[in-house]
Amino acid sequence: MFKRKVKISKITKGKKEEIDDIVLYETPIDLYVNSKPLVNNICLANDLKELAVVFLYSIGIIDSIKDVNEINVNELESSIFVKCY
Repeated sequence: MFKRKVKISKITKGKKEEIDDIVLYETPIDLYVNSKPLVNNICLANDLKELAVVFLYSIGIIDSIKDVNEINVNELESSIFVKCY
């Protein structure tokens, strides 16, 4: 889901070789806190609830998980909605 196969050119000791490689791809995710937009983050689109909590803690919006009332992820809109006390 978060990776795909791509063709790349690998050059080793002057020799060029076309090979398949696996790359991860990131997506923009909008984070809303108490219905207000906070940030657009480029990330892998997994573990989004955990990402939101850690991000809010790291910038000082919450002091602990107890400050979070509700977290909803809308994958179609690439958005995370957090309600804090």
